[in-house]
Amino acid sequence: MGRLSFLAWLVLATSSGVVVVSCGSDFEGSDGSSTSSSSSGGAAGGGGSTSSSSAGTAGGGGSGGAGCQPMADACTACEFEQCPEIYCACYANEDCANIAMCIALCSSPVYGECVQSCYTDFQDGISIAALASHCAATQCQPGGCTGFSAIPKCDLCLFEQCPSEMNECLATPACAELLVCTGKCNEAACIDKCYTDNDAGVLLIGDVDACMEAHCGSECSWTNG
Repeated sequence: MGRLSFLAWLVLATSSGVVVVSCGSDFEGSDGSSTSSSSSGGAAGGGGSTSSSSAGTAGGGGSGGAGCQPMADACTACEFEQCPEIYCACYANEDCANIAMCIALCSSPVYGECVQSCYTDFQDGISIAALASHCAATQCQPGGCTGFSAIPKCDLCLFEQCPSEMNECLATPACAELLVCTGKCNEAACIDKCYTDNDAGVLLIGDVDACMEAHCGSECSWTNG
């Protein structure tokens, strides 16, 4: 299962961001500080810059559902136009907004205890937030969105086809840490040690692997990266 190391991009990235929607609720951080989702977005998935009045997005054409509208900025207008399904899915997913605002309150967006707690607390928003970031990177740069990085095709397939498995793994510290560890390896002995040191995450990463085999085999083969 060493090939799952590519997933570490989500918890190691420091240059990609996720734009999130305004859901009209208040978020309180672990330090007691609060952020209103009607006026702020943030970076999820490890980094990027916090974007005021930002919104998440999702691939596909067509118009958004009732109540799903872009904010008054070029980035969310582009996302709403280019990726309405993801945008509105994030808009309707409270965890998608909260995970970004949570990470924005961490002292650093780099993966660590604070960022992991955001993944754990807002598990259901992880995959849709990642897809929102991909939309911003691929459809709206230029177009109002800056500081986003496209997701590699294997990771993209997993977030699209295996969201529950990805969410559960990345929300569980041992599984997320296993991904981080294997992402730094370039030989089998290193990967084996990661599995030994993070054995509590092996079962969950196995669920991701099984889903990958079933739905993302070609995208995640060694030859395709």
